Amino acid sequence: MGALCSCGKGDPKPALKHVQIKPFVATESNANQSSTVIHSSEEILSDTLQTKITHDIDEYVSTIPSAYQNERERIVNEMNRAVPASYLGLTYSDYPDINGAKVNEMARRLVTSNEAKQQLIDRIDKQIDPIFISQTSTWTSLSRETARPVIRSFIEKNVNEKFNSLRLE
Repeated sequence: MGALCSCGKGDPKPALKHVQIKPFVATESNANQSSTVIHSSEEILSDTLQTKITHDIDEYVSTIPSAYQNERERIVNEMNRAVPASYLGLTYSDYPDINGAKVNEMARRLVTSNEAKQQLIDRIDKQIDPIFISQTSTWTSLSRETARPVIRSFIEKNVNEKFNSLRLE
């Protein structure tokens, strides 16, 4: 990502500074504003929450190899039904010698698509909601709202890592 410069034509451009990224914190003030409570990312992502998220992702990812096999079989069946024509440019007479790798790649893309990742992220985000609400019951709604993106980011990062490390054959 970059920033747009609103400098004039002859103005010198500002120099880039090194910015250190600090852990996320959510702050909240109580009604009388006399004290502020700060919730760190470690507090937001409790061990219970992290364990639940990781378990749910692992559980889903463990089903992908069988979904991949089913999808591959479906593509081959569609190719067979399309004889003598082709199915998505793939002919049954060329399977598996010539187009086997293409069939495998197509099936892999279908079960590990960005849409599949997004559906998993949304599903897990919704499933952990009761834990998050319970964990943050004493927080203000603003603090909860501010902390939610930390959890979403954790889910997205872990889903992407699991999908990227997945080996299908």
